[in-house]
Amino acid sequence: MKHSVFVLLAGLVGGCAPALGTALLPPQTVPAAASPASDGTWRAYARLQPDKSATVCRRGGGFFDFSLRDDVLFVTPRVGDAFSIPVANDGSVRHAWKVAARPPRFIALEMTGNARSRDLEIFNPARVCRFKLVTPPPILADAD
Repeated sequence: MKHSVFVLLAGLVGGCAPALGTALLPPQTVPAAASPASDGTWRAYARLQPDKSATVCRRGGGFFDFSLRDDVLFVTPRVGDAFSIPVANDGSVRHAWKVAARPPRFIALEMTGNARSRDLEIFNPARVCRFKLVTPPPILADAD
């Protein structure tokens, strides 16, 4: 089971986990939504942004389920623990978290963007990999 967790995370980490204490790089600025979306649920796929990522990054980053209720974004990644993020009045979110990889290592990730417009990104600062969360998710054949 531990090995399969690492394999599933390989897309977000480029195949190698950073040590604890890795510094997070500042995220790119994501514009606020033109008009807020209503609360709801959706699934998105983390698609690599090759022009904003190092060449060592893997192409696919996995699936995430989202639920926006009131001013809280609930996030359930396919790998790792679910978490929630407070949503600012303009819809912006920013959340850093760590996912266990090969013990005793962790993978540091950061999610930024706008929850109301569903314009979200995940950044892996250790590998300099940036992923855009796209919805609807592509079919597996297109999941690059």
